[in-house]
Amino acid sequence: MRDLAARWDDDAIAERPDWLAVLIGINDIWRHYGDRPDEAVGIEEYERTLRDLLRRAVDATGCRLILGDPFFIEPDRSVPQRADTDRYAAVMAGLAAEFDAVHVPNQAAFDRVLAVSPATRWADDRVHPYLPGHAVLADAYLSALGVA
Repeated sequence: MRDLAARWDDDAIAERPDWLAVLIGINDIWRHYGDRPDEAVGIEEYERTLRDLLRRAVDATGCRLILGDPFFIEPDRSVPQRADTDRYAAVMAGLAAEFDAVHVPNQAAFDRVLAVSPATRWADDRVHPYLPGHAVLADAYLSALGVA
């Protein structure tokens, strides 16, 4: 989140997008559970920073937003990282409603495939999907945009 905020003006606003797709938070959460906890972004900072970035983009460009939930490729919702990811995804869903954005429920898309296959089919670290996992995400985006 902090890296995105530092480059937001150049990478997002300066491009003057009509549509802006944002998927952020996976690594911010992951850092809580890895070897770089000082880089973790708490949920309050996540929501505050993301709301500010989105507001700046919309105000500066008039763009429409596509907001994708962060995800963790883990079916067990009691796993702490999965539980945290669900909380951050709820923030993203709330911001999608607040900004009248297209909301992409990425975690729900992975939950559907995890109901019939192991997490290792989609990613070895449950964070960085293999190519089939990218297809799951692409389908989630197309569905959210109303493309069959």
